[in-house]
Amino acid sequence: LAPPLEFHFVYATQEVAFQVEDVKELTPLKEKRHDLFQRLKGWVLCDADGLCLVALRETAAYFYENRLLFSDARDPRIHEEKLERIEELRCGFYRATDQVLADHAKKSAHAAQT
Repeated sequence: LAPPLEFHFVYATQEVAFQVEDVKELTPLKEKRHDLFQRLKGWVLCDADGLCLVALRETAAYFYENRLLFSDARDPRIHEEKLERIEELRCGFYRATDQVLADHAKKSAHAAQT
């Protein structure tokens, strides 16, 4: 994506797909069956450093921090820098999302009036 976000597309699909099938040999003690899908309709974005992921779905957007990148941060300053960068990314994502939603609401209101 273009600035200010500069996120990369990790995955995108237009349909729910890839239902997981039971493999009886691997799960002999399984008592309950749950439908599980490996992929949901939408997009997954990631920043260049892998600090955060954004899952864009039809009805919601989810912002996730990648805590695995903190496991090797032995220096508290590096840990704090990563937290600050995640906060910058989160704020930038919310600002851009709010602007897109406001623009869409404006266009919808204008179209309804005409």
